[in-house]
Amino acid sequence: MLLEVKEKVPALYPFLYQAYSSNSKLFFSESPIISQVGAQQGDPLGPLIFSLGIQKAISTPRSPLNVWYLDDGILGGKPEEVREDLLTLLPLLKELGLEVNSSKCEFYPCSSDSRESFPSFSAILPGLKELSTQNFKLLGSPIFPEAIPEAFQIREQLLHFAKERLKNLSAHVSLTLLRSCFAVPRLTYFLRTVPTWLYPEHIDSFDRTLKESAECLLNVSLNTDQWDLASLPIRNGGLGLRRARDVSLPAFLASAAGVVELVSKILCLDGDRTTIPYASDAQSAWRALNLGASVPEIPFLQRCWDVVGVKRIFDSLMTNAVGADRARLNAASKPESGAWLHALPSPNLGTLLDNDSLRVAVALRLGCDVCQPHLCICGSMVESNGHHALSCCRCAGRFPRHHALNDIIRRALVSANIPSTLEPPGLSRSDGKRPDGLTLVPWEKGQSPVGVAWPQEPFGQSGGQELYFSKGLLHLNGAV
Repeated sequence: MLLEVKEKVPALYPFLYQAYSSNSKLFFSESPIISQVGAQQGDPLGPLIFSLGIQKAISTPRSPLNVWYLDDGILGGKPEEVREDLLTLLPLLKELGLEVNSSKCEFYPCSSDSRESFPSFSAILPGLKELSTQNFKLLGSPIFPEAIPEAFQIREQLLHFAKERLKNLSAHVSLTLLRSCFAVPRLTYFLRTVPTWLYPEHIDSFDRTLKESAECLLNVSLNTDQWDLASLPIRNGGLGLRRARDVSLPAFLASAAGVVELVSKILCLDGDRTTIPYASDAQSAWRALNLGASVPEIPFLQRCWDVVGVKRIFDSLMTNAVGADRARLNAASKPESGAWLHALPSPNLGTLLDNDSLRVAVALRLGCDVCQPHLCICGSMVESNGHHALSCCRCAGRFPRHHALNDIIRRALVSANIPSTLEPPGLSRSDGKRPDGLTLVPWEKGQSPVGVAWPQEPFGQSGGQELYFSKGLLHLNGAV
């Protein structure tokens, strides 16, 4: 490797000589292990120097298809050509200290003649596996459409297995892991490399499993509209539990647009004549789903394709919503409303919601049922949507929220070097109540503002200007 580095990249040679000219010691417990072969694992330059080390050997095959990614190689051509290249390549790799693991090698016959040659290849590589269109995969991605159903089933089983494990964790942690790791993020590479939209029944089956997982972990029941909303990105009012049905076309189209140039270089073709299989079909399906939409200006960005479908789903929800549901959708789509979903659920940081709090927060965001209808202690009827608790004068959470608002205002004033005090005694009021806060220095014309965080209208004058909340906005003397 060092000789190749000295010849091809001489600027790196002095540094790599210090790192690799002598043996390195690896430590396992108290026992040292001498590292004498190959690049060090974790070395950022490791892939480069390994590739340089094997470049001459892997350049010798004459097969029409000779593609390598580090130590994974693909040879394709007539059986006799590939067999001759193998007989030449294996000794060259052995001279470099590399031996082919024949049990991990795979053989795909493109014709009946190729299939008859399998025994001769098996003699060179004992344990060689013969593939068919149903199980031929490259880097974990199916090559032929016939292999897509089985691949979907495997991934659906993994999601179901993850759901059973996630039930042992906090609901907040489970939601974060499901959204960020075990659902569509685990499917992204598969969706970007395979025409999965051609198999809607398998996509819908995966999405049903995802919906069941969300309902189980969050302890809510989702109807069609609520599940549509939950599947949207957080910035659009959802929970970020993206469905494979919504992401499959944008993922494939972005990937197809992004790899055209690379594919043309690998296959030594003119870039203008290079076409990605199923790319035109995917674009036609996308246009049919999003009528009137034009191709994004940056087609290799998945988000550019995805936002069109997200907007279509959200607009449909807004069209069907009325009254409080429409207001809820408007509020949920504001950027700040989903900040709590982006927070790391950590008990040490105080950002971990208990299961009931998370259930209520998700239900209010999506419009799910929070509780059974019943009579409140205040005498009013509590509906299943749980909205009454947000305005009930005897709600247990009313006073903690009230105190939290007051504390936020006080800390904001203190950070601005304006000393203040909470619930100051001795101020004259007509009803005998104390205001929520008062600055200890004048605000304007020698008068100090008096703070009232609840209700929406300020209490009676106390000789100062009124400071209060109305519809989530901070008012001071009438100015927002």
